[in-house]
Amino acid sequence: MLGLIAIGLTASVAVYHVSPDGDDSASGSSNAPVATISQGVRLAGPGDIVVVHEGEYRITEPILIGKDKARLLLKARGRVVLRGGLEIPKSKIKSLDIDIERRLTKAASQNVLQVDLREIGIAAIDPLIARGMNHREAMAPVELFVGDEAQTLARWPNEGFVRTGKVTDKGAVPRFGDYSGKKAVFEFPQERIESWQTLEDVWAFGYWMWDWADESIPVESYRDGKLTLGGPHFYGVRENRPIYFENVLEELDSPGEYYIDRERMRLFFWPSTSGTAHLSLNKKPMLLIVEAEEVTVEGLRFVTSRQFTVDITGGRDVVLRNCVFRNLGRYAVKISSGTGHRVERCRFSDLGEGGVILNGGDRDRLSPASHEVIDCVFENFSRRARTYRPGVLVGGVGMRVARCEFKDAPHSAIIFSGNDHTFERNYFHDILTHTGDGGAVLGDRDWSERGTVIRENLFHRLHGEHIYENGVYLDDLISGIKVLDNVFLDCFWGLMIGGGRDNVVTGNLFVDVRLSMHLDARGLGWRADSFESLKNLLNRVPYKSLVWRRRYPGIEDILDDDPMSPKRNTVTDNVLVRAGRVTDDLAPQFKSGGTIERNVSSDSKAVFTVTNGVLTMDREAAELLAAIPGFNSPNGRKYGPTSNVPGPD
Repeated sequence: MLGLIAIGLTASVAVYHVSPDGDDSASGSSNAPVATISQGVRLAGPGDIVVVHEGEYRITEPILIGKDKARLLLKARGRVVLRGGLEIPKSKIKSLDIDIERRLTKAASQNVLQVDLREIGIAAIDPLIARGMNHREAMAPVELFVGDEAQTLARWPNEGFVRTGKVTDKGAVPRFGDYSGKKAVFEFPQERIESWQTLEDVWAFGYWMWDWADESIPVESYRDGKLTLGGPHFYGVRENRPIYFENVLEELDSPGEYYIDRERMRLFFWPSTSGTAHLSLNKKPMLLIVEAEEVTVEGLRFVTSRQFTVDITGGRDVVLRNCVFRNLGRYAVKISSGTGHRVERCRFSDLGEGGVILNGGDRDRLSPASHEVIDCVFENFSRRARTYRPGVLVGGVGMRVARCEFKDAPHSAIIFSGNDHTFERNYFHDILTHTGDGGAVLGDRDWSERGTVIRENLFHRLHGEHIYENGVYLDDLISGIKVLDNVFLDCFWGLMIGGGRDNVVTGNLFVDVRLSMHLDARGLGWRADSFESLKNLLNRVPYKSLVWRRRYPGIEDILDDDPMSPKRNTVTDNVLVRAGRVTDDLAPQFKSGGTIERNVSSDSKAVFTVTNGVLTMDREAAELLAAIPGFNSPNGRKYGPTSNVPGPD
């Protein structure tokens, strides 16, 4: 019989069991479990519990939790893996056909394995499509994972980049209204390319114009030392930019690489480990939660999928707790509406894009959605799309990201838009590793996106291309943001205010930072042309309404108040240790229009150390900060998760 738990005097909770050895025609009792999580959820009513027993569950259709499942608890017992892909049986892995062996190096021909995909039940593989900064809606491709390690599409060079040569035609530039599709051509004398049997479905990936705008583009042709791309890059193409080529069978020459022949339906791979091989296949969410209330999902591990893995819309107070999201092609969790949803004590690892998308609330009324991401770890994200796929992408009104650790990613950790968010006690380190012109926390280009508070965070070891990498980047006139009591330690740049107004930077500590703050007046110079777009964004919200005027005094008069000027910024009571002075990169108009005072600079040899997210300092450092009136010393402060987070394995 089903387990029943008494609740008070009037109700009882039924417990339904799911097991890999179960049967969906069974009752779901502990002695007769069902086989699929979807069936366990279907059997459960409001307030019931679904226990998922240890094992692996292949998910081909979304597990749906709707509004009729209020107060449902879906929990793992033991190590429960939900997989959106297919295991490749070892019995189906064979040695190479002779025609393929001839196209590979001797070492590769002795190590590369082959699978006939039709023999494992796969009828077709979707074609590759463009990825990168401006392809946010693109589905992730089918990917190969071996032993829980993401394998790499066969590429050249195996590490790093080669560089574009002289550009003879930069191609169309959609960013500036040229949608002609004109293709870029550049000089590229490389005998390596001439050794490839075909250029069909070969792609080039790189930073074609800027270090913050990645994109993959198909290769059309190569003749007489000139390479023609099969389409334009959003910003055009210029000389000496870093690129590499991928999906080239002849370049399957090292462990961890693979290639899929989509016409003949064969997979070729040189495994990086001896573990089990899986292909990600699922193009739908694994878990779809719609208009549900007070639902808790606990302890599940989501792996190898091509789509948003958990998709939450509407409802309230849905909690994802102690879950692991690993080896996914897109974002792990998408929360698009509702109120009070929470992601806590979860780990996000090896993600093709970002970790969590938060949206919701009512910007017209400035009513918050109050979603939270707390005590989580985000590591090795933005694996496929390398820019603008942060650990947490924040929009709407009233979100909170607190006590999280963000590490090992090429670009930003948090990107925000909207209003009244809070980012606090987070630990950002080894972020912005392979890009330029970004921020661990980044917001930009909208006068109305005010009220966000960035406080008591630690920004540590932020070094990339040394092109404007910042801990906090308030880009292109974003205004009304507070940056309070943060620590910037061993960073290229600490903070940038790109021409905005009404920002507050107070009580921050900068140590061993190449440039502590860049504070400019770009709206009066090279960004003066953005006035119309900023005005249009402002007019999308009722900024003259009573609720907006009360929340952000003075915003109603912004268009009559020299709006492109960086007025009323406050930069006070910050401490700079071996980090120069606030005035090192300070525009005169920024200084004359704001308050810049009581900032302390020191060349002290004080030592600051971070261990497991705890900042400590030697005696000289402690005495230095103690001598500054009113400064809130961060000595001993813990950053990142304060609760246990499950490991990736």
